[in-house]
Parts: sequence; structure tokens; C-alpha cells
Amino acid sequence: MKRALSLLVALSVTAFLFADSARVDLHASLTGPNRAKGEAEWQTRDQGTRMRAELEVEGEHLAHNAPMTVTVGDQTFAVTTNNFGSFELELRFNGPVRPTIVVGTVVSVTDAAGETVLTGMF
Repeated sequence: MKRALSLLVALSVTAFLFADSARVDLHASLTGPNRAKGEAEWQTRDQGTRMRAELEVEGEHLAHNAPMTVTVGDQTFAVTTNNFGSFELELRFNGPVRPTIVVGTVVSVTDAAGETVLTGMF
């Protein structure tokens, strides 16, 4: 009986610790004309009031040294490709203020002329 009670207490504590935990991992493959391609990833690691999230978007085989706009849902971010026509956008969010990203959220990358060079969906 004592052993069963100890096991029950241990399981209850474990369940309590993970009851307020939430993890989200979303991935999107981005495609574009010619050889242009990229990826996007959204991860959240929330535990009670400790809320963390990370957004990563990358692209390659794009125009070299060119300004681009990354749009994820209704959020936009400015990036510039490097000498090889690649970019990486990495954003970290601590707390509840962060983009709302769910399955079906569209990711697009446009060039300075407003032409879509990459697109995909989480």
C-alpha cells in the first residue's frame, strides 16, 4: 500500500508539472521559380508562465545582395540576401507577445519589386 501510494504521488506530481506545458513544432517547405527554395520552422516551448518561441526562415538560390521581405501570416520582416543569394532569419520571443502561427499559416518571400520569390504553408 505504501509503495502504491508513493507511485501515485509521483505520477500526480509528474502530471502536474506537465499539465501547463505546450510544445508546437511546425515546418514549411518554401518553393519558388527556377532553383529558389527555402524552409520555415516555428517552435514554441511554453511551460506555465514561461513562454518561449522561435521562428526561423531561410532561403537560397535567390538574387545576390538583395533586400527581401519575409511575410509570415500578418507579420513582415526585412532581410537581405548575402553574396551567395541566401538569407537566414532567426527570431526568438520570450513571453506572450509573438506572432500567431498555426497550421495553414502562409509564409512568403518577396523581392524589392514585390514579386513572390518563395512561398509555402505551415
